[in-house]
Amino acid sequence: MGERAFVTGITGFVGSHLAKALLDRGYEVVGLTRDFNKNKGLYKLGIDGRVVLVNGDLCDKDLLKRILTQYNIKKVFHMAAVSIVSAALKSPAETFKTNCYGTACLLEACKDIGTSSVLVASTDKVYGEGMNRKENESLDAEGMYECSKTSSEKAAKAFAHCYKMPIVVSRACNIYGAFDVNSRIVPNTVKAIINGKVPLIFKNDDSLREYIYVEDVCDALILLTENIEKTKGEVFNIGTGDVVGQEEMIRRIIKASGKNTKPDYVDKPVLVEIHQQSLDSSKIRNMFGWKPKHSLDQGLKKTWDAELAQ
Repeated sequence: MGERAFVTGITGFVGSHLAKALLDRGYEVVGLTRDFNKNKGLYKLGIDGRVVLVNGDLCDKDLLKRILTQYNIKKVFHMAAVSIVSAALKSPAETFKTNCYGTACLLEACKDIGTSSVLVASTDKVYGEGMNRKENESLDAEGMYECSKTSSEKAAKAFAHCYKMPIVVSRACNIYGAFDVNSRIVPNTVKAIINGKVPLIFKNDDSLREYIYVEDVCDALILLTENIEKTKGEVFNIGTGDVVGQEEMIRRIIKASGKNTKPDYVDKPVLVEIHQQSLDSSKIRNMFGWKPKHSLDQGLKKTWDAELAQ
């Protein structure tokens, strides 16, 4: 019997891939979900029958304590969040409730039970604008989603400081890969090409983003928790250095597809979002020798192949 890991948001895009990565390493996996019907990622990854799913609310502290106790959980990966910027703008109170209060509920349950490690997944968006941002720089977030994740990080820092808990925080750049059902540039473009539609490029858009393949993120998250004695109380950026604009990203996806698809140029909608952003990930690289296993083109090709095979 392997060590048990608990994953919140397990039916989400990254949560489902993380569950597979943990299973591949011999862990038993228990996950929290708000909707049993939203486990398509687990199904497509072929692991829906290999994880224990518990239906419930992240803000139900008593439920969380029962899960941690009943399944003798040692490692906790906190992936659950309202993670789409547009959704956060539509429901700001719910966003802060889930991302901040929900995090506090989970951390209090972990404190009471005494888990051996807790990873709180944050985001590069907490930095706000700026390139090559480092972990010790100020957090200049202004949007609803970004500020809610900043609050989540502050909760993690407080629990780590006040109760000496083994907590580590990750800040990953933009994550892509197969079976992402959210409205993002990679899944939107891949699905458009598969369905014979024209991918759209926004005119006069010079925004920049850093991208990382989902399997590489999962490797980093597990690495941080398996070295919790070195990482507790710390924050780690997780990035690749693959920084591209939206037009180049769409053209690379088309290249990965092997199609002769011609994109169409449209006016960019008015969006409240960060303009240009990237990370300095030298901390995790220097401390552990970690580096991504996939280049951007390799990751996009694997994403395309997996989506096309469904």
